[in-house]
Amino acid sequence: MKRRLLSHFSPPSGTLNDWKAATLAAVNHSGDSDSTGSICGAILGATLGVAAIPPRWIERIENRVLLDKTATDMHAAFVENRTLSMREYPPN
Repeated sequence: MKRRLLSHFSPPSGTLNDWKAATLAAVNHSGDSDSTGSICGAILGATLGVAAIPPRWIERIENRVLLDKTATDMHAAFVENRTLSMREYPPN
């Protein structure tokens, strides 16, 4: 699945399994590099997992604890079919 998903992109050689190298390549080009970097980081993060991201980069993420909790809760809801707390995630 990983190869099939990423085969539509043309990452620099050797970066397909290297989150840091691919993300740095994505943000260090001319053009809309902030968007490219966020998309690249998101796709490879979802594909390779959080362990592929340098820990010192994770530590510097604003609202990291809230983002981690939300990601864990979304995984529980959509992968494990668990019901989320209506107090934490009220319907609109």
